[in-house]
Amino acid sequence: PSLIFGKSDNQRFFVNQMIDSIHKEQIFEMTKGRQERDFLYVGDLANAIVRISKSSKLKNVVYNISYGVSISLYELATRVFNALELKDKLKVGAVNYTDNERYYYKISSKRFKDEFEHFPEIKIYNWIINYVRKK
Repeated sequence: PSLIFGKSDNQRFFVNQMIDSIHKEQIFEMTKGRQERDFLYVGDLANAIVRISKSSKLKNVVYNISYGVSISLYELATRVFNALELKDKLKVGAVNYTDNERYYYKISSKRFKDEFEHFPEIKIYNWIINYVRKK
C-alpha cells in the first residue's frame, strides 16, 4: 500500500510529528517540503481489503492500494497550519534534506480502482485538521 496514516504515536512519521507539535503548541520545523507522498487512510485500506476478500473477482493478481494522488509535504503542512490558524508555528526550510531523501512516492492503484470502482474517501489534510480539532 501507499503510506498509511491514522491514529498512531509513532514519531518516525512526518504526519505524527506534525500532529504532536500542534498538540503541544510547539513550532514545527520541516524541510522545504518538496517531497511528494501518496497517503492512504488506514480505514480506506481496511475497506479495500474487505472489498477484495468478498469479491468473486479474486484471482492470482496483486492489487496496489493507494490514494493514487501525491501531495507535497509543503502543501500538506501549509494547508493544515493555515486551516488551524497556526501559520506562525510552521517553519518551512528549517531542516535540511537527508542525503538519501526520497522526493517522489506515489503508487498506482489503477487495477484495483478499475475492477472495484473504488476510490479512497479520506483526504489526509482534512483528516489531520479534524483530528487535531477534536482533541
